[in-house]
Amino acid sequence: MATIHRAANVDDAAALSAILTALREAAARGPVVFPVHPRTAKNVAALGLEREFAALGQLRRIEPLGDLDFVNLLAGAAYMLTDSGGVQIEAAYLGVPCITLRETTEHVITIEQGYNRLCRLEAAAVREALDWAAAFDRGGRALPPVWDGRAAERTAAVLRSFLSRV
Repeated sequence: MATIHRAANVDDAAALSAILTALREAAARGPVVFPVHPRTAKNVAALGLEREFAALGQLRRIEPLGDLDFVNLLAGAAYMLTDSGGVQIEAAYLGVPCITLRETTEHVITIEQGYNRLCRLEAAAVREALDWAAAFDRGGRALPPVWDGRAAERTAAVLRSFLSRV
């Protein structure tokens, strides 16, 4: 599965061509479902890359999905290629290896826990990340302790403590 939408990746012809290279590497290994963000679709057309994207036979471009459908599709994915911060967290929570097509992430914990890899937009780096995803052991990793579904309780406790001192 893939999802790409960040301005740095889709608003520039060279960057979008590099994304195409990453998708080409992934599609060479098997089918890739690609819910296409409106910004991405607009720029693929505006930058004249429609033919190149269409030529990726195993890249199945679909319309954007609602949250529930997106997460359901992600849960069944072999891996995720993304530039989205939120998707990195969702993939980690679902135990899906995530390849982040960026050089930094705001969600470092996903890398520290072994669910996510940052990846430069170069064919060799993408191939290496895809090899990592193919060898990923979903059963051997624990979620961070704070990912237990009790964030609201912890937040309420902090607020109660703070407000009791005011």
